[in-house]
Amino acid sequence: MIILDNTDLTHNISVYVRQEITSCVCTITDEETKISTNLDITGTTTDGIFSFILTYTFINNRYYLLELFKSDVNINKSKIFTTTQSDLEAFTTNNSFYTTITKDAKTYKVKQ
Repeated sequence: MIILDNTDLTHNISVYVRQEITSCVCTITDEETKISTNLDITGTTTDGIFSFILTYTFINNRYYLLELFKSDVNINKSKIFTTTQSDLEAFTTNNSFYTTITKDAKTYKVKQ
């Protein structure tokens, strides 16, 4: 899931894609209203990751579906959640519902 700050107008997004591309059609669907918007975007692909700048006005605390199409072929489908929380790296939509397991809390067995 991609978490974005809805107070920004431009968003730097990187997603895995199924083919090497430099441009595609981006469809953003608001999951509450079911309204879709199509945008032509350009970016760069490095090691299977397509990076691009998306200019779009999102509404706070909403889920969106992001789909990338190249020649009518869906090359990525991602979910976006928007929030005004400032510490996006620490944000979780499952706050207080699940315990995050850290690497130190896991037990690994190495077969020899």
